[in-house]
Amino acid sequence: MNEPLIAALDRALKGDGRVLSGLGIEERVVSLPEWDDRIAVDGAGAVTYTSRRPTGDSGGDPIGVFRDRMEKKELMALIRAMRQIAAAPPPVARSEAYELRILLSAVAEGHIFEISEPANGEALEPLRSVLDPLQNAIGKAIDHPVRSLTVAIELPDGVAWSGGTPVVVHLRNAGEQGAWVANPLTLPNVADRDRAELIYRKPMVFTPGIAPAPEPLNRAPLLPRMKTVDEPRYLWVPTGGDVPVPMQAEIKIGDAKELAFRAALFMNEGDEIVAGQPRIRGTVFSADVKVPIK
Repeated sequence: MNEPLIAALDRALKGDGRVLSGLGIEERVVSLPEWDDRIAVDGAGAVTYTSRRPTGDSGGDPIGVFRDRMEKKELMALIRAMRQIAAAPPPVARSEAYELRILLSAVAEGHIFEISEPANGEALEPLRSVLDPLQNAIGKAIDHPVRSLTVAIELPDGVAWSGGTPVVVHLRNAGEQGAWVANPLTLPNVADRDRAELIYRKPMVFTPGIAPAPEPLNRAPLLPRMKTVDEPRYLWVPTGGDVPVPMQAEIKIGDAKELAFRAALFMNEGDEIVAGQPRIRGTVFSADVKVPIK
């Protein structure tokens, strides 16, 4: 048992302002070597959620920084649950290298508690008293973006059988602050590095009582429509902004009569600050767009 931390959390539960002023509780979703998202709550109840990748690669979901605030009773319940876990930590479950993990931590009066578990239901069950309130806090914070990035795509009304397919990638920021975003036109487009892709497949056919057969995913690099020498490395996406980026992709039609398209931007390399200005980094997916084949 971490007795100094437990004592500090007890003082926080009694309203000790000195302890609360530096208190922090954080959850990180870690896919090595870095974290994908993190939520932090301080002793005043301020919630900060930072996402670098939407859960389950959801199309149309934002990444970025989001903020909200917990009510005092919610904060006290969270501290109480954190105290119980710190006083009797569950055994750490075995995990494989590069397995998705949940890292839960707390600090109070400089004393630290950390526990890391693989992201599966059985291993995380003993931590639910803290993880569930944090997930609820994420659900509320997502409605209050500080700076965010979503992606949408425009395609022609019908896709031709041959030649490059024109695609307009829209970078959108619904937050209160502008931010730099890596320019999709300058990404290296190398496997396992930053890249822009057009992901497509035949739409699934739904028949009552029959599970639809999954269609294989196809991927094509999203490339500039023409070569330029002075393309900027970053694009500024202002508050409420919509920055269109004209691109194209060479796709394989096959026997499809219709295809569902989704853009994927992988922009993880580099810092989150550009000369003092914020930058949104991470992976983001557009919602699917269905287009008939000409």
